[in-house]
Amino acid sequence: MNAEDMQLILDEIEALLPEVNWTRDAKDQEPEAKMHDARFFTGEAGGWKLVITDFDITDQGFAPGSRGYDGAGNNLSKGIVIHFTRELAAKAIALARAATEH
Repeated sequence: MNAEDMQLILDEIEALLPEVNWTRDAKDQEPEAKMHDARFFTGEAGGWKLVITDFDITDQGFAPGSRGYDGAGNNLSKGIVIHFTRELAAKAIALARAATEH
């Protein structure tokens, strides 16, 4: 898979983010996750299963309150697993938090 193909897949995922039914994952209650103020979310839409997280990165030399973002998706019918860009993970986190934190 080349960079163009990967970008098309990331664009497809970005387009369906508003449709994702997000849930907060219980992993953020584990001791290591609590230590890094990590939040985990899972969701599904358009044949994709998505897992995203954000976490405190102050201990990595960043300003207090700075967050790291990561995510991945898989689509079994297409046989694809893809790692998100930081920007896509951050966008997904914002939507997931809005959908789950009341």
